[in-house]
Amino acid sequence: MSRYLRICNVVLIGVMLVMSVFAVANLTTIGEDSSLTNLTGDILWNISLASDFLKANDYPQISESVKGPFAYPVPMLVLLQLFSAIPRDILSLVFVVFYPVAATVCLFLSIRLFDDDKNPYRWLIAFLTFIIVWDYIQFDIRSFNINMILFILILLAMYFLKRDWACAAGVFLAFSVAIKLYSVLLIPLWLYRKKYRACFYTVIALLILFIVFPVCTLGWSKTVHLTLSWIGSVKSTSTAQASQIMSCYLISFNRALTSAMGADHAAGIGSLSQTDWNYANHLLLFFRVVWAMAIVSAVVFINRFSRSYKFQRMFSLLILAPIPLSPLLQPHHMVLLIPAVYYLVHMIIEKAAATKVRLAAACMLLLIFIIQMLDIPEELRGFSVAAICVLLSCGLTFLNINTENPETILELE
Repeated sequence: MSRYLRICNVVLIGVMLVMSVFAVANLTTIGEDSSLTNLTGDILWNISLASDFLKANDYPQISESVKGPFAYPVPMLVLLQLFSAIPRDILSLVFVVFYPVAATVCLFLSIRLFDDDKNPYRWLIAFLTFIIVWDYIQFDIRSFNINMILFILILLAMYFLKRDWACAAGVFLAFSVAIKLYSVLLIPLWLYRKKYRACFYTVIALLILFIVFPVCTLGWSKTVHLTLSWIGSVKSTSTAQASQIMSCYLISFNRALTSAMGADHAAGIGSLSQTDWNYANHLLLFFRVVWAMAIVSAVVFINRFSRSYKFQRMFSLLILAPIPLSPLLQPHHMVLLIPAVYYLVHMIIEKAAATKVRLAAACMLLLIFIIQMLDIPEELRGFSVAAICVLLSCGLTFLNINTENPETILELE
């Protein structure tokens, strides 16, 4: 039986790698130019934009005439500029080789996060997770964005935290924050769990990345100006009006809400009255407050009433928390749902879980799969994203192994 499972694990890993390789290979059928520099669109496009914004010494502010934001923090802006010194063919080749294995690396680290190293069904759990989130993984691969790189950094931070390597954990978390701000929510969790040394190294690394690194590269005045410009740019994307101005980010909750109220992307701000826009902004604020309170309550509930996988579940909640709030949401950002989906799949296969818990996890995943398959109008897909996040949050909060057997209580300490 053990030998059979090992063979199955190898086959499952192979299938995931082959699917990822085909996702990259299929890019050659898109457009007339199938060169490497054409295939690796997002990363090279972001490098080009970073160079332009550094020359202009300014981030774009969303307006009727500026429809495309650039939300990467200043350290990422400088890093992208440094990447421009690498020959494009070489940089593209690195991404083309790396991306087919990135999803498998994410799932391997998820296995380690949930202490499934010795679980004979670990790669079955990983494979089912892979299938459920395949659309998001494929989107990230096809766009050659950096979300799986971001996720790998976050998982490495958790991996080293688990082994009490505080310095490494702090550095990897800081790097993830410097790419995108999603993972900054983990710092309060680490403080709550009394991981003070890791938090200390995280703060030191953040100071180096957000202050020392840009100042040494750009100078003090330019760093301050770009930081303030970045804050203004991010703020300009958060309004209800911006959701109908921006040329992309079509699956954000902001876009869905304003579209449901009658806003039209083609007409921009003029599609609603000022009173309606004010009402939409108040609704968005209400939703953000309610969602934040729900996440905090869920974290407190897990810590107080659950006996299994506490830290992993709180981590998964906080990683998915920004997704329905993000005005800049795109499908490839949804790879951050991997830990939450992995947990629900794990609950289905976990023998120590009660039958009703396993059935509830299966029903939630089935609902998520159905929602993904629905032919929802593009401008309203933000509602389906919110529904998926609510389902996953409920699963993380309420589904757990309630048992007195200490061997089944796997908690990250």
